[in-house]
Amino acid sequence: MESPAPATAEMGAAAFCSLDNADRSNRTMRSMMDEVGLARSACVKWNVVPWVSHTRAPTLADIDAARPMLIAVLDQLPVLEVVVAVGKPALQGLTRALWAGELPGLYRLVSTPHPSQRTALAAIAAADRLRSTLTRIAEHIATAEG
Repeated sequence: MESPAPATAEMGAAAFCSLDNADRSNRTMRSMMDEVGLARSACVKWNVVPWVSHTRAPTLADIDAARPMLIAVLDQLPVLEVVVAVGKPALQGLTRALWAGELPGLYRLVSTPHPSQRTALAAIAAADRLRSTLTRIAEHIATAEG
């Protein structure tokens, strides 16, 4: 995903990147994962910028500054198969790490809109795309396991 939601950031040192956080984006992700049968145990959630950005969305400078942390997380996932970039900043972070030759592996990369779109029409379209993406990921995992 992108960066911590304001409600998460307000928790200060107790804040943690989690699908259990009470903001709208995490509620949407949990609901859709449940709907399509994508087990939480098959996923790791990470914000490409793990700190609060002082702009509306993380800047390229934020994304580049956070890249060592992204690489450190990916290093801990040696059997990672698919990376879902949720939102434009997440996609930018992953592609910029690839271009810099810093990714510890080569992954299937899937991009989907962030679930917190600002208008109702954009939110509907984003939800449809997110649902479709998560469905394909769940199907991939089921095929790989089955």
